Order: sequence, then structure tokens, then C-alpha cells
Amino acid sequence: MSSLNHLLLLSNCFFFFLQFQQCFSNNVPPLINKICSPFKYYDVCVQTLNSAPGAATADLTTLADYSFKSTYDMLATTDGFLHALLQNVTDPGVKQVVTHCTTNYDESISLLQLAITGLEAGASHFGDVNDKLYMAWENIHDCDRVVKIGPPPPGLPDKSTKAAQFVDISGVIVLHNRTKYSPSKELDAKLRNKEARSHKYNAQEDGFLIEPPRGAKQNGYSHRSTSWNKNAGAGNSNANLSGQRTQMQRMTGKESAMLQMVNSIRKRRKITGHQTTCDEGGTQSTMDLDLKLDRMAWINFHKQERQMKTAKGSKKSMKEVRDAWNTLSMDEKSKFKMPKEDIVDDKVTLEKAAHEDNKVPPFDTRCTPIGNQQL
Repeated sequence: MSSLNHLLLLSNCFFFFLQFQQCFSNNVPPLINKICSPFKYYDVCVQTLNSAPGAATADLTTLADYSFKSTYDMLATTDGFLHALLQNVTDPGVKQVVTHCTTNYDESISLLQLAITGLEAGASHFGDVNDKLYMAWENIHDCDRVVKIGPPPPGLPDKSTKAAQFVDISGVIVLHNRTKYSPSKELDAKLRNKEARSHKYNAQEDGFLIEPPRGAKQNGYSHRSTSWNKNAGAGNSNANLSGQRTQMQRMTGKESAMLQMVNSIRKRRKITGHQTTCDEGGTQSTMDLDLKLDRMAWINFHKQERQMKTAKGSKKSMKEVRDAWNTLSMDEKSKFKMPKEDIVDDKVTLEKAAHEDNKVPPFDTRCTPIGNQQL
């Protein structure tokens, strides 16, 4: 009797071990076990993710990529089955169900393809990946709901349930990723710097700070530290941020148009070596008024010559205009001058002329007081 009891006890222990072998198995990597633990279909989840290449050491991104692609293959197979079924079904109720699911699967395949592309592009697209997968998840589960309501098409219920499980696995991975890495941390530093500097969004409205975590690792790589102030966009509209950026560029001389203008003026002064002189108080002398007339003559001549076509039918180049100007006598040049009474402060006109077609007038446009002639 005692031997029989021992035998029954050993049998029960062996049966208990077989039933709960998965609980003691060392074949499930810790990360996969952690992902699949809250999942309703634990065995399906473990079996799917454990089939990923290098599953034992795979990180979250690798598992997500494998899960997405496995789900895509499952959806593509089911979608092909639906299209074939749609050609042969005759019952109106069944045809309505098949048509509904076909539309959902067609859209879900496109959404999942975009999610896979976004995942391969890097963590900066995680928000978009999450949105696309969620829409695909809704479509697949909506089809599964309609199939269960009926009338069920032959062969579709099992395929629909299997596809819904695969989408759920991908959803669990994304949910796990989202819990571990919030959207503010998931965006990579490069995209954050670019968006922060271009002010394409308001950080406060988007619900996360511009500044990435310094030195923190997400999905196996580190975010670089940035010099951008994480509070730069808080409480400001996009228009205000853009205005602040423009104002700062003007203060620092980094605005492209302003920098080009300054460089253009410096270039002209360096090439011509010409400096006008000023009377006391900074007003231009009579000699400078004559120079103004010469400059206006040059501008008028330049406009006239540029409107003329060459033998080849193209506009004259800057060199050709200058050569033609240099061949004119003083009397001929004076014909292009304006009357003195029509001369006004032409600084703006001259600056526009200096920038048009990148031409460089032969004289400087600034009045430099005597004693400050050095550049």
C-alpha cells in the first residue's frame, strides 16, 4: 500500500511537471517572457517571438520588426484568401461580411507596411509607427467582430482569429515599448534638434519637451546631448518662435540676406579701394555729389546694356558691360547722368543695384569721414 501511494505521488508530480513545464522552462528569454506575460495567448506570443533570429539576445526593436513582418505575412495571406472567396461566394449575407473584411484587410496591409518602414527608419518615427499599427489593429478586430456575428464565411473564422492574435502581439510590443520609452524620450536627438530649430511645432501643445534625455539609452543607442534650451518653445506660438529666431539672427549677424549684403559691401570696398569723404558733421561734399552722378550714370548705362541682346541672343555678361563702359569717353558717360536736382539719397537704389545679378558697381556707396578711412 505504501509503495502504491509513493507510485501515485510520483505519477502526480510527473503530470504536474508536464502541465506546467513552460513555467519552469529556460527556453523563454527574459524580454520575451516579460512582453508575453500580460498577453491573453501566452503560448502563441512566446512561440511567435521565440522564432525571431537571435531571439535569446534580441532587443525590443528587433522583436518588434520580426513581429510586424510576421503579422504582415499573416494579413497578406488572409487578404488573398478573402479576395479569392469574394469571387466565389453567392450568399448575400456572407458576401457582405467578406466585402467588409476585404476592405479592412487591404487598408491594414498598407498601414502595416508604413509601420514597418517607420520602424526601420529609427526611433524618431515611433509615434507614427504606433498610430499606423493601432489603425491596422482596429481594422482587423473589426473584421473579426463581424465574422463572429455572421453569417461566417467558410474557413474565415480561424484565419481571422489567428490574424487578430498576431496583430495583438505586435500591439503588446508597441505598448511595452511605449511604457518603457515615452514619446518624449523616443524621438531621437537629431530629429529633435532639427524640429526645435525650425520651430515646426509648439512643444507645450505637443505635450513633451524638445530636449532629449542626456546620455540615456533607448533601443540600444544613446541620445547626444544638445545645447538647445528645452524650455525655448514653452508657452510660445510658432509665429513668436520664428520671430525670435529671426531677431536673434539679426543681432548676431547670422541672417543670410544681411550677411550677404555686408560681405558685398566689404568686397566692393576692398576691390575698388575707393572711399568717399565727408564734410564736418558727416554730410557729403560737392565732390561726393559728382561721384553720385557718376554712379548714377553707371547704373543707367548698366540697365541699358543689360537689356540689349548679344549676337547669340543672350544677355550681355557683367564683363561685357564693364568693357563697354570703359570704352566710353567722359562726354559719352555724362549723357547717362541724372540732373543734380533729381539726386536724392539713393542708398537703397544703389544697394538693390549692387545685388541685382550679383553685379558690383565701380564705386563705393558709403560716406566715410576723413580720418576713418581704414576698413
